[in-house]
Amino acid sequence: MNQLDFQTTADILSADNRISILSSCGIFSPAEVNHPLFNSALIEILIYAADLTGKAARFGCRVDFQDDVSIPGGRTVKDVTELLSLARSAACHVTSGTHTFDKAQRGRVKFSLIYGKGRLMKHENVLLFSDIDNDFAFFFGDIRVYYDAHIMRASVAALENLALLMDPFERRQIKLLPQP
Repeated sequence: MNQLDFQTTADILSADNRISILSSCGIFSPAEVNHPLFNSALIEILIYAADLTGKAARFGCRVDFQDDVSIPGGRTVKDVTELLSLARSAACHVTSGTHTFDKAQRGRVKFSLIYGKGRLMKHENVLLFSDIDNDFAFFFGDIRVYYDAHIMRASVAALENLALLMDPFERRQIKLLPQP
């Protein structure tokens, strides 16, 4: 039995569809970082990932893993659901002030990325870095979000949790989940 209303189910299936399309189109590869639609694809996938994890939280099945969710500037986040919400807000609201990473607000990163392990930059006492091989790290201020380790993993986890609340017919339409 479906425990979700029609609109919520439609939103979940739409998010799954767009994440599936974007994640499989090849744009999220190191060779495509200069593609004119790369940033747009990232922002869209962040919007849907944050929406899915937010819905999962609202329906009592929060995606709460904490792997690599620390923010280099010292702010704390509870889990990946909160991290994705912050990253989505920073990506979508470029004048929000979420792009600064020092108390004097002299350090700003509106959007930057690194692929694989490495150091992006250091400003005063804040080091922006990636410690995961073979994954993108995206930075909005001191907010670091990984493509596979955060966005994709949390999207799939949210879909797994939300699928349990859906009718079997609707559940079978989810593209990012293996089907029985």
